[in-house]
Amino acid sequence: MEEMKQRPHLLAVPVPAQGHMNPMLQLCKRLASSGFFITFLVSHKRENFIATEQRATGQHLRFVYLPDALLPGVISASTVLLEFTAILEKNLKLAVPEIIQDVMADPSLPRVSCILTDVVITSLQDVARQFGICKVTLSTFSASWLSIENGLLVLKENGLLPLKGTSRIIDFVPGLPPIAGRDFTLQIQEVHPLDPDFSIRYSRNQIIQNDAWVFINSFHELEKSQLDQLARDNPRFVPIGPLLPSFAFDSQVGVDEVEQERCGFWTEDMSCLDWLDEQPSKSVIYISFGSLANASPDHIKQLYSGLVQSDYPFLWVIRSDNEELRKLFEDPSYDKCKFVSWAPQLKVLKHPSVGAFLTHCGWNSLLETIVAGVPVLGWPFLYEQPLNCALAVEHWKIGSCLPPSPDATIVEKTVKDIMGEAGQMWRDNVTKLAISAKDAVSDGGLSQQNLQAFTCKMEIVS
Repeated sequence: MEEMKQRPHLLAVPVPAQGHMNPMLQLCKRLASSGFFITFLVSHKRENFIATEQRATGQHLRFVYLPDALLPGVISASTVLLEFTAILEKNLKLAVPEIIQDVMADPSLPRVSCILTDVVITSLQDVARQFGICKVTLSTFSASWLSIENGLLVLKENGLLPLKGTSRIIDFVPGLPPIAGRDFTLQIQEVHPLDPDFSIRYSRNQIIQNDAWVFINSFHELEKSQLDQLARDNPRFVPIGPLLPSFAFDSQVGVDEVEQERCGFWTEDMSCLDWLDEQPSKSVIYISFGSLANASPDHIKQLYSGLVQSDYPFLWVIRSDNEELRKLFEDPSYDKCKFVSWAPQLKVLKHPSVGAFLTHCGWNSLLETIVAGVPVLGWPFLYEQPLNCALAVEHWKIGSCLPPSPDATIVEKTVKDIMGEAGQMWRDNVTKLAISAKDAVSDGGLSQQNLQAFTCKMEIVS
C-alpha cells in the first residue's frame, strides 16, 4: 500500500477512437512498467477491451468509465473533428476535476501528479493548473502534422490558408520537407464555419506550447528535420515512438498472448495467420483501410479486379460494419485470397509471407508497417492520411500510391511493381527504417531516453 502511494500518478485522457487510444495505452503501459500508477479514462462502450487490459496490466493501471452522455458520439468517416473535439473538450473540463477529486479522497491511491491528454484536447491545462499538477500532451499524429499546425500563421501570411487543394509545392513551413498543398491535412483545405478564421486552431497551438512535455509518436530517423525544428522552437517537444507493443520489435511473432493485446474494438480473426502460413515468402498483399475509412463499391470492384489480375495472393480486411462491401465478396471467384472482418495487424505485418501493405496511411498503420519492414502501397482517404502517404512515397521512399479513383489496370501494374524487382528499393529503405525504429526505443535510443527523462522528473515532483 505504501509503495503504491509513492508512485507518480498519471491521469490519461485519450480521444475515444481506436487510432488515438492505442498509442496512448502503449505509452501508459511503458510508464506503468517504469513505476507510474495510471488512471485511464474510457467510455462504457469499451467494456470488453477494459476487461482484457485489466487482466494484462494488473494493479498499476486502472480504468475509469467516462459516462457516455459526456461523449459527442462515435468518431466515424463523416465526423467533423472540430465539432467533435469542441464538445469533447467542454465536457471533459467538467468531468475531469470530479475524477481528480475522487482520487484525492481515496486514501488507497497516490495523488494525481500529472494529466496526459491527446493533442486535440487542450481544455485541461486550466484543470491541471487548478490542482497544481503538470499537464502533458501526446501527439498521436506525426511530427509533420505538428509542423503544419505550428506553421498555420506562415501559411496565412503567404495567402495559402485555406489551401483549397492547391498543387503548389510548399517548401517554407519550418522543418517540413517540400509537399504539395493538396497533401496537407484535409482540415485546412477549406474554411470551416466553426472556425472560419482559424483562430480556434491558433489558440490550441499556443496552449500546447505551454505544456510541461509534448510527446510525439515518432522517432528521430523518420522525421529528422521536423523534430529538430519543433525542438528548436520548444525543447519540450520530444519523440517517444514508435508506441507499439514490445513484441512488434522482436524478430519472432510467437510471444505471450496477453502482451499482444491492444485496444481493438473488433474481434480479430486469427484464422488469417493459418492462411498466411500456407503462402510463399513475401508473396501476400495485406489490405486494410483502418477503423474509419470507407471506399465506394465501384472503387473496391476496380481494386479487387486489379489484385486478381496481378495474380498475387492477398489478405483483405472488410470490416463487419461495412455490409455493402462485404456482399461483394461473398463468393469470390479468385482462390488466392482471404477476407476477414478484422485482423491482428501487427502479427500479419510481421508474418514472413507478407510482401506489401495496401493501406489508408493512418499514422499508426504506417508506423506498424515500418517497424515490420513491409513496403507500403498508399490509398489515403481522410484527415492527415494524404500527408502521411506523401511522406512515405516521396520522402521516405518506402512504397508507392494509388490514384484516388484507380482502375483495375493501374492497380495491377502498381501491385506488380511493389511485389517485383521494381520494389527492391522500397524494401531496402523500409528495412533500414525498421532498424532505426527499434534502436529508438531500445536502451540508449533517443525515444527511450526522453521517456526516462520524464520518468525521473515525475519521480522528483511526486
